[in-house]
Amino acid sequence: MHHHSGTNPRRRTRVISCQLCRERKLRCNRQFPCTNCTARGVACQAPPARGREAPGTPPAEPQVSNDQLLRRLESLEALLAARTRQAELVSSEPTSSEDPGQRQLPSNVQNWLSDALLLERLCMGPKAGDFAHSNPIVVRTCPVRLISRPWSFVFQNEAFSSPAVHPEPIRCVWLPERQETKRLVDKYISDISFIHHVIHGPSVRRLVDQVYDTINQGNPAPMGPIALFLAIFANATCLWTAQDLSRNLFCGVSEARSQASLWQKAGIDVLDHIQQNPHVSLESTQALIILCYSVINLEGVSVKYRALFSRAITMARELGLHCIDSPRQVLGNRAGFTTLEAEVGRRIWWYLCTTDWILAGLSGTLGGAYTIHPSQMAVHKPQNVDDEDCVDGEEIVGRAMDQPTSMSYFLERIRFAEIFRASLERAQFAALSPDTISFQLVQELETQISRFWDDAPGFLCFNPDLSIMNMNASKITIQGYILNLFVHGQRCRVHLPYLARGQAGLAYATSRAACVESARLIIRMEMRLEEEEHDFASTRLRMSIVLHHIFLAFLVLLLDICLDTNGPRQISKSPEAAVAWRILQDAKAQSQQASTLVEPLGRVMRKHDVLHNAEELENWALADLGAHGSASALAPSLELNPPTSWGSVRESSRMPQGGDHTGTSQEISTSDWPNFLGGLYLPFI
Repeated sequence: MHHHSGTNPRRRTRVISCQLCRERKLRCNRQFPCTNCTARGVACQAPPARGREAPGTPPAEPQVSNDQLLRRLESLEALLAARTRQAELVSSEPTSSEDPGQRQLPSNVQNWLSDALLLERLCMGPKAGDFAHSNPIVVRTCPVRLISRPWSFVFQNEAFSSPAVHPEPIRCVWLPERQETKRLVDKYISDISFIHHVIHGPSVRRLVDQVYDTINQGNPAPMGPIALFLAIFANATCLWTAQDLSRNLFCGVSEARSQASLWQKAGIDVLDHIQQNPHVSLESTQALIILCYSVINLEGVSVKYRALFSRAITMARELGLHCIDSPRQVLGNRAGFTTLEAEVGRRIWWYLCTTDWILAGLSGTLGGAYTIHPSQMAVHKPQNVDDEDCVDGEEIVGRAMDQPTSMSYFLERIRFAEIFRASLERAQFAALSPDTISFQLVQELETQISRFWDDAPGFLCFNPDLSIMNMNASKITIQGYILNLFVHGQRCRVHLPYLARGQAGLAYATSRAACVESARLIIRMEMRLEEEEHDFASTRLRMSIVLHHIFLAFLVLLLDICLDTNGPRQISKSPEAAVAWRILQDAKAQSQQASTLVEPLGRVMRKHDVLHNAEELENWALADLGAHGSASALAPSLELNPPTSWGSVRESSRMPQGGDHTGTSQEISTSDWPNFLGGLYLPFI
């Protein structure tokens, strides 16, 4: 009896649940403070003793418990702040509505949930019966100069069981021979890829050998890489130059360029074929983007271009590229990208984003609307790194932005497109009628463009006193040329509605000065390119981005001439306008788009009695411009500070051409300047 009574107190010394857990019937871990009380931010109290206090119960130490509670709260706050910063870097991941309990689901329950959500996704997706079983495409090779059609039809050399069964013709796509394909790929990677760098050069070169090995073994060729090669061929042949004849593929430049539309059509046909079945791949998405560039160089921003671009966005979403960096795994998307594939996926997605936002800012019925919203994606920006420094299986470490790489222009294009998209939110549907954009928004955009150049790396900004083409870094300087061309062209577009209004009052004079200034800078870059006779200069007019921005610059200078009431309206009043007109005339021999652009310009000039000596302009050589002074002396009123780059030139307090443009034109007034542009469609990109 005595022994039994002696053991009772010892049994009562066991730790029991705290007061809160006992009242709410929660499972307590019986450590003070317990996890339930800590999570709720309340003091953890032991239950009231029954009768006398058990001798084994430790005395309460409220001060120690409070200190522990404070430390736990501080650690939770730090963790929450870190999670918040991470969410801001990727996308708008929900932070408050998520149930913390979902992260602690048992593995078997999580698997059940994943399967259920995957099945729900599948029930809304395409069914196997929705796809027609199309005839296969065979791939064969022959010398590139013998390829004259996008495809042909062949018969399979198979033995049929019955002589009554006749073999059906099968579509055949012809590829150049292996070494010829390598030369075309090298041309694309060396001279073109940086404009839309959505590939990894070393991987594409390895892919050539893999595909040709498959073909030589008699196995079916993978259609995604085939479409990618065809897209690369279309761009390489379109921009073939006399210097490329050393690659020993074509006898002349015209022979190479004549194949551009052939390869483009073949690439589109292959993509149409493989998308009859549920096919998505990185290579097919890259092919769509690169074909878009081929189409825009041959046709402009056409319906075909927009259709291909929309298909590229759709395929990228099917691949899950829009959430490739989501901290939560999206159930049902195609995961399993390697480190290198994920980086290429970021390049693809961000190129689609920026192009989508830029297209939305163009004039026309489709302006003002974009399809990719930043809050609906979770994708880090690509790293500033050369392809040779990207090795699969290793961490990709980007360089500082002030170090030039093959991604420099690409990343600056992203920065500028983000400014573009923000302005679209403010302007709403102003792209449908550019003259309705508010002057306040124009001033804000001018400030943002100025800040853009402040943050841009110096090697992308041209110094007018230095040679544009440093042969040791020609690729980087071409990136700078394209960036300056693009940004100054968009600056012209922003200020164009207020160019004519600048003659009516000083309020808009700065806008007019900025518009004319950027137009002159564009033409001066073209003059410098031609003076230095770089390889790039011989083919640049076949690039849509170059041709359209020269056209825009000439349009601005032409309108500025028409607004001047001092003397007759002559193109020769502006040396830059004369050079621009001569360049556009020369471009007609290289690009069908140039003829499409120059013809309506001629009609507008005749309508408004703009005089020009055609013979004089056709023979206007850059050597003759030397009589007017250096490039920087063509417009004395627009002085450039020698240490600064063209990209850093911003506001000018003096009006172009001496600032004497305050008179009112009798035919082109502030109110009817849109009539001056009547009939002109400006598909700028």
